[in-house]
Amino acid sequence: MNRGRRLLLTGTATWLAAVLAVTGAPVPSAVADSGPGAAQGRVTDTDGNPLPGIVVSFHLAGQLVRQDETDATGTYEVGQLPPDPHYYVEFRDPAGDFATEWYFDRNPADWTYQFVPIEPDETTTLVDTEMEDAATITGRVSSAAGEPIAGVAVSLWLIRGDSASSTRTAQTTDATGRYTIGRLKPATYIVGFYDPATGMQEYWDNGATLLGGTAIALSGGASVTADAVLGGTITNTMAPTISGRPEVGQALTASPGAWTPAGIALTYRWVVGADSDPTDDPTGAVYVPSAADIGKTVRVHVTGTAIGWLPGTALSAPSAPVAPAAVVNVVRPRITGVARVGRTLRVSRGEWEPAAVRRSFQWYVAGRRVNSATARRLVLRSAHLGKQVKVRVRATAADHRPAIVWTRSVRVRR
Repeated sequence: MNRGRRLLLTGTATWLAAVLAVTGAPVPSAVADSGPGAAQGRVTDTDGNPLPGIVVSFHLAGQLVRQDETDATGTYEVGQLPPDPHYYVEFRDPAGDFATEWYFDRNPADWTYQFVPIEPDETTTLVDTEMEDAATITGRVSSAAGEPIAGVAVSLWLIRGDSASSTRTAQTTDATGRYTIGRLKPATYIVGFYDPATGMQEYWDNGATLLGGTAIALSGGASVTADAVLGGTITNTMAPTISGRPEVGQALTASPGAWTPAGIALTYRWVVGADSDPTDDPTGAVYVPSAADIGKTVRVHVTGTAIGWLPGTALSAPSAPVAPAAVVNVVRPRITGVARVGRTLRVSRGEWEPAAVRRSFQWYVAGRRVNSATARRLVLRSAHLGKQVKVRVRATAADHRPAIVWTRSVRVRR
């Protein structure tokens, strides 16, 4: 806070800018054959008491040029300043009792300067600076599991109406997840948190955007605690599903559904029937049912994990009961022999998967089943003349569904 009358401040800078606009000539930062300038002033508290030990720093274009410390009367004088119209001045209390500010009562978080012009061979007297009691924001950043998060960047934003500007001061949480931002001028702020290790970001208190954060109005000397929890419980927003035919030997594939946040790690566990022991459940995104699963339903249990977040889980709907695998015909049986009246036809066994199958045979003539013709041989009679003959072969195996195939037909000749 500054009170009193300004001397040799922005008027000179404004005049020089006008000259530049008219002449097109650059404004020199120093005058040839002239010496450096100086600046002096006084620093007090809001009651007018002098403040000794305040560091007064003169900056140009972001670089420190000279600085001094106020004496017992609150007075400072900074010399050997190269002439320039664009100095900005910072007032900082090393003890941290008073809020840091820029001349002329500017908040460092506002990023607006009151320039101080320094003339050659002259001492500029600045308006007295009244420093306010410092406010502080402190807190702890932890994961949803309660573990401290070190290395989180903590930023401070000055709020003015519907706009915000960021302070040049940012903190990083220590090994215990704690941070402290001190020497703040009374104002309204929002605190932001960003964890570079995970990319998680929020604004106090649980705001997803800057202006969605909760503003903290600080008065002089106030201390406010703003803890933050980065992350939360991972949430399933669309249930997992299973694709594939629930059959012995046929692969079932898990689809994880949808989760929040994005980019989490997912693991899969398959639950067969009424099994309640997760320790022996198959894992992975694909499961192939075995004969032991016949008649049981299958579900997939999905777990989402991420650093700093509590795990989330979701369970799919059950599949249909697992069916036995079907016997598979590899090589079709065929009719052998001469198809003439009085001759004998035979049917080959064919090849099957699994190999150990039981076969049964039924002969058909002209599409009609021949009674008692269930052996591998058939003697052709005159009644069969000119008709088509074929065989239906049925194969069965343990824990498999039976398979039925037909041979190709042959016509009976004389």
